Amino acid sequence: MVLKSILNKHNTSDMQGRKFFILLLFACFLLCSNEATAQKLTTNEDGEKIIVYSDGSWRYFDANDANDVEEVEAAEINEEKKVKKEKKEKKSKKKKTKKPKSKKSKKTKKGKSKNKKGKTLLDPAVEKAAKMEAIQRADLAAGKEERAKQEVEEFIFKRIFLEEELTEAYQNVDMTHEDVAVIETELKKAKEEEKLSKNELKKASDLAKKMEKMIDMPKAKRDKLLAKMDGSSKKKKNDNVVNRSNANRDATASAKIPSWGKRKLVAYNPKNDVMLNPPPKDCKLVFDGIDEFAGHRRKDVAKQLFFIYTPDRFKPYFKGRNYITCNGFLSKISDAGTILNLEFIILTEQAVREFGVLEMGSQLTLKGINGDQVVLTNKKSATGMANSLDKTTTYKAQYQISSGDIKALQKLEVDKIRVIWGTGYEDYEVYEVDFLIDQFECLK
Repeated sequence: MVLKSILNKHNTSDMQGRKFFILLLFACFLLCSNEATAQKLTTNEDGEKIIVYSDGSWRYFDANDANDVEEVEAAEINEEKKVKKEKKEKKSKKKKTKKPKSKKSKKTKKGKSKNKKGKTLLDPAVEKAAKMEAIQRADLAAGKEERAKQEVEEFIFKRIFLEEELTEAYQNVDMTHEDVAVIETELKKAKEEEKLSKNELKKASDLAKKMEKMIDMPKAKRDKLLAKMDGSSKKKKNDNVVNRSNANRDATASAKIPSWGKRKLVAYNPKNDVMLNPPPKDCKLVFDGIDEFAGHRRKDVAKQLFFIYTPDRFKPYFKGRNYITCNGFLSKISDAGTILNLEFIILTEQAVREFGVLEMGSQLTLKGINGDQVVLTNKKSATGMANSLDKTTTYKAQYQISSGDIKALQKLEVDKIRVIWGTGYEDYEVYEVDFLIDQFECLK
């Protein structure tokens, strides 16, 4: 019985071993079969198509064999699936290593926000307003530059005028040393003012250029530069006020009015007012006879003041003298008719540069107080004669008066005239409104 039980146990273990061995062989068979089916279609050196297996074995491919075709197609499909699977695995790995996306910009202060990098952004409306302010500042700077240019021109003219005045003073025996010293002091001051005005013009020009560049700057940078400029300008302004007040005090203390420039104040008396009580008109003919050169009869009325003119910006420098003095008189010639002779005396030797030539055919427009206008034409060109002794330039013109205009001019109270110069026209106000009326009375 014992032996029988032992034999039964031995048989049972033997059966179990056989089953395990069979399962092991079956697994190996499946693995080998999978490896054997892993193949691909390729071409050898002779150009023949072959099927290559993963274990290195191969065989010729038969395109007519349906099994070979199916086998190769199945292998290619498996290969494609394998490649796709590998790509998916790579993408999933990249996604895991990627940094999380940054949040959208958060609002910080009113009109501002932060971008992905944390930089502050400006609201478009705020930026537009800031740009408009920059444009306004640039316009103001341009205006300041233009005013600085005008100041430079005025100071240059003042210096030139004082130089001419000083030259005349040196030649005038009636001028005292004190009078000459005053002009010299004024000339020195004028040169300093001219130098300062040129410096101010340079600063104004630089400021205008900077303001123009700031228009397209970012607001933060523009505000920073403006704050810096405003701080320095305030300091300079305070320093300039102190310096100018000191300079004015010194100039006032050292200035001396020349004897010829003093005026004695007299109480107003209506009896002496020539506007209320005009003096009797002197009617005098300076020539009435035959012109010995032309052989024609001619009448010339005595020369009379027609008008004076001084620009407002020049008045402080001329000290009672006039920039333009115009005298005139009428002539009546038997073969030429009636002529208005005008003599323009301009207080500078450089008048030709400013006025040019009074050309033949240029017009003179006379406008009356009642609004009537009469236009006359110049008979000959006047180039302007410079006088180096009295520093003047004189133009002499002859304007023809037609018979049809004589009747109108005999009653015309002249309010303004317009002269056409070589460089353009200029209008002058006439205070001797009865000039033509008186001249025609004498000519009769």
